[in-house]
Amino acid sequence: MPDVMLDIPESVVPDEVQRRQVADLFRGMRSDGVRVFVPGRIELIGQHVDYAGGSSLTVATRRGLAAVAGPIQEPLVRVRSALGTVEIPLNRNAHGSGWEKYAITVVRRVVRNVPGPVGGAEVVIRGNLPPAAGMSSSSALVTALFLAWGHAAGWIRSLPLSADKRTLAEYLSAVENGRPYQDLPGEPGVGTLGGSQDHTAVLCSESGQIKRYRYLRPALEGQWAWPSGTVPVVLDSGVQAEKSGDRLEDYNRASRLSAVLFDNARRSFPDLPALGFLTPEQCRELAGKVNGVLLQRLRAFEWEMAAVEDASASLDRGDTAGFAAAINVSQEGAERLLGNQIPQTVQLARAARQAGALCAKSFGAGFGGAVWALVAEEDTAAFADRVRQQCAAGVFVEAPGPGAFMLDGREVWPA
Repeated sequence: MPDVMLDIPESVVPDEVQRRQVADLFRGMRSDGVRVFVPGRIELIGQHVDYAGGSSLTVATRRGLAAVAGPIQEPLVRVRSALGTVEIPLNRNAHGSGWEKYAITVVRRVVRNVPGPVGGAEVVIRGNLPPAAGMSSSSALVTALFLAWGHAAGWIRSLPLSADKRTLAEYLSAVENGRPYQDLPGEPGVGTLGGSQDHTAVLCSESGQIKRYRYLRPALEGQWAWPSGTVPVVLDSGVQAEKSGDRLEDYNRASRLSAVLFDNARRSFPDLPALGFLTPEQCRELAGKVNGVLLQRLRAFEWEMAAVEDASASLDRGDTAGFAAAINVSQEGAERLLGNQIPQTVQLARAARQAGALCAKSFGAGFGGAVWALVAEEDTAAFADRVRQQCAAGVFVEAPGPGAFMLDGREVWPA
């Protein structure tokens, strides 16, 4: 297939470094197919709250996945990546593990939810996100495959959803976790019991902006320019935060405990839509009725939501130091209460602060993954060198980027 030099408009990707990185990903891939870029995300604060109706602050990353797709006559979806090739038939079940399971989950759900026949496609995916580092590579994969295949085969126009990216994010979350969505029946997902934070971030982010969303149904609660004179730097612990086996159960435990807490809360507050809507008075009442791991989970949730409020208030004031302090408080809560930290991420956050970061926090599901640090722009290179000397981890200088986009200028959603 022909290859062309890419000219990504500055209006789509204002950051020159990201334009180069995206162009490098697509270079050498076919230029006559549907071309979609889906970023990763950094969860700045608001860990393990989305599935309980809490709020979090997120940005999209420079790094992400490039997907190129074209229709094929065969009744299957062929997905090629650096990890291998998988062919997923449209007319019968397929089985796989690892990244293949995510691709199979998307295909199986689309076949069930789209009225009428769906066509096959070949999708090539290439990325520069570190795997299982907490930057939402799995949700980016789900989103990239859905968008590239859907636009290439044309069925995306038939999916009965409203023309709102937040609705699509909520639907893709249901695809990943296997739950029904509105009138669309569910199919077995990948096994995680997460919410829609990651899908919302990779679809709805804007360049240079921090966004605060409340979940379960994503609602934008606040938006701020990234703090002037600073950059986010991602430090990969080198311990992959795999959502499989024992780690999957670790990840899901916090979600299950939140569900039990919600059941307890509804006995006293039957109109409560989610834990995230508890008032301080209701939290105190609920705390008097639970103990053990349930009480600790409630305390962790309260702690994190209070830190989110402090971070948001600081951004409202333009107070970078206050914002950083709230992030550090959130990290303290993750270490003391949430139970999703490992020695490597705890040490990495401390090393980042000792190396001059204004704040440092692990993010994502936990049990491995990465830490993000807020660093003075003029100190970025020296900071990266200092951290590399202390931690055997990848260091990625980031910038808040846009949500998913198509290279031909069309909207990813609605189609």
